[in-house]
Amino acid sequence: MSTQYGIGRLGNLAAKAVFRLLNSDDPDAIYEVSGNPHSQQGLVSLLPAGGGSSLSARFTDLVAVDEFSAGWLLGYASGNEPNFSSADLPPSRILREREFYYTNGYPLPVQRSGLFCINASYDGQGAVDVASVYRSYGRIFKGISDWAGRELAWAPVVDGQVLNGLLCSGPTSSDIGNLFNRVNPGPYTADAPTDWELRLLTRDGGLLFDTLEAYLSFERVSDTAYATNFTVNLDAEPISLIDVDVDRVSRSISTLFSGIVQDASVDCASISPSKAAKLGEGILFSIDQHSDPVLAFPGWLTFISARVANRYVDQVDSVPRDFAVTNTGNGVLIEFQRGVEAFGLREANSLARCFEE
Repeated sequence: MSTQYGIGRLGNLAAKAVFRLLNSDDPDAIYEVSGNPHSQQGLVSLLPAGGGSSLSARFTDLVAVDEFSAGWLLGYASGNEPNFSSADLPPSRILREREFYYTNGYPLPVQRSGLFCINASYDGQGAVDVASVYRSYGRIFKGISDWAGRELAWAPVVDGQVLNGLLCSGPTSSDIGNLFNRVNPGPYTADAPTDWELRLLTRDGGLLFDTLEAYLSFERVSDTAYATNFTVNLDAEPISLIDVDVDRVSRSISTLFSGIVQDASVDCASISPSKAAKLGEGILFSIDQHSDPVLAFPGWLTFISARVANRYVDQVDSVPRDFAVTNTGNGVLIEFQRGVEAFGLREANSLARCFEE
């Protein structure tokens, strides 16, 4: 066996995938693959070559010690990368997700994956009122169709695969409830042990964006309460802010954003371009002293409801100078004044850090 990796012969490990770990307390320690823990995409189970307890690591933290291990690592990463096809999403979106996965060792969160991402969340007190949530989601879908100028056909997405047999055009609250039940294990109950989610995709979205994706979820924030979340990812191919009318893009997205804020009665909502959303720091909002924080995303436009703004008066008053704060009656709108084309990771993080407690 070659010694170019600086460890000499590996003896009985020669036929196994073996690695060092980046940033390990023992940089010379060798680990062999013991399996896939299946707890999170991108994680690998390892055993110390000299014996000891198993551990998990991201594949991006593994340093192959021979050619066999390097090949195994490439195969593992390729076999777990996002598996959308170009028939479902624009090539630029697929490339964006794959590049993120190979760089960070975990999938790009769906809330951050669109060319433009609109995220909204609401934190209710007590157990979630499922019927009210479904009605709210139904209003949003109607608003999206109105914005696109046509009724859109949505298909559920499960594990990256589009279920074309479950197409739903202009989903009502009943349709949304049925879809949730079809793609989640068992009917929803107030004491459901896991979060619920539904991911829908539509093509031929019209206007500037030909692919729209919606992500709906109930997120457990305490033993008795859930936050409801809604994401709309907008994608098109090809599109570049350099080549299009930025004012038209921003006006179009702002119209959709305003409708979602109104239809969902949200606590926080934002629009982020992908360059700012992918690695931006989130904002954790607490509605009151009894609720766990809810994750929000700082954006070029960020809306905060009145009940949230009342708890964060000092933070709202001290936003960075590139942002303007406007009272809207039901909350405040924080707008990045240099426009969407100038809103990047640095600007997103400057707003997020303003809200750190």
